[in-house]
Amino acid sequence: MKRSLLVLLVLLLASSALFSAPWLGGYRLSFDGYQDRAGQYYGVHLHFEPLWGKTFGLGLSIGGATSFGLSDPSSLFETSIEIRALDVEHMLFRRPSTWRIALRGGIVTNFEKYHWYGQFDPFVFFFGEKTIKVLGLRFLDDRSWALRLLEITHYFF
Repeated sequence: MKRSLLVLLVLLLASSALFSAPWLGGYRLSFDGYQDRAGQYYGVHLHFEPLWGKTFGLGLSIGGATSFGLSDPSSLFETSIEIRALDVEHMLFRRPSTWRIALRGGIVTNFEKYHWYGQFDPFVFFFGEKTIKVLGLRFLDDRSWALRLLEITHYFF
């Protein structure tokens, strides 16, 4: 009994750093253009940020994208992990905002074949309740590339 109580207490104290900051979560809209596909993909994702701070953040995202039949495959499923590594406060857009740089890795699939990818987001602007990313460069494992033209994340909680 004492051992299980001690283990529970250690787990509670070790995880308190995770729960001391509020969790941010919401939805994400994305617009992707791939090098070897004709149409643009329009995506909707669920996004969670269990760890966040001034200089470091970790986000998880899961969702899907469609090209409305303009590309083959017409629908894609995507899951990713994102690391944010910089926070510079500024007044560029007439209100307090933050410029960030983010790195992301994940899997994109159409359930017949899948691709690993790495993505670099140099222009990430955080406004408190929303994040706007512009021109994220994505490198896929088959040596092709994609450009995430625009990504908007709106936080609910």
